Amino acid sequence: MPSPDKPKGKNNNRKQTFDSICRTILFDISRRYGVHLEQEPSYGGRDYLEKQDFIIEKQKKILSAQGEALTKNTIAIAEQEKRFDKAVKAVSEKEKELEKQEGLIEEKEQELSEKQSALATVTMKIADIESLVEEVADTAYEKACEVVADTVRAETQKEDIRVVEDYKKWLASPERKAPQEKRDFAVKCLGTV
Repeated sequence: MPSPDKPKGKNNNRKQTFDSICRTILFDISRRYGVHLEQEPSYGGRDYLEKQDFIIEKQKKILSAQGEALTKNTIAIAEQEKRFDKAVKAVSEKEKELEKQEGLIEEKEQELSEKQSALATVTMKIADIESLVEEVADTAYEKACEVVADTVRAETQKEDIRVVEDYKKWLASPERKAPQEKRDFAVKCLGTV
């Protein structure tokens, strides 16, 4: 080490010392052969940047790229927010429309319920009317049967009376050979019928 009493570091190490001696030997040899080399390097351009300058430039490029990416991301986020706002508006409109539809459905269900109850009432009335019609029909049938039976009976009685009257005339006619008393008795018996 060039300075053994100082701690080992950037300017106090074996490589630094070796490089310094090699540089001195190189410059001596180049002077002997007439080649001119610059003793102090000139800095400039990207290739000759100091390490810190190189790091800073690289970080600037990275920051610039990140800034561009951030700008693109910000624009994309803004577009996404716009789309999201549109979607939220569309959803809220759909919700309002759905609420209206639900209200209409409730109204229709209420109307349907009222109509079903009215239908049930009408059905009960129709059933009552049908049972009343059946009772009336049964009663009318019975009355009709009674009337027909009475009519048949009356006609039968008239016919019987006519037949009896015919027998009476036949018995009362003088062509009969039976004695008059028996014929009068038979006519009298037929008259009581």
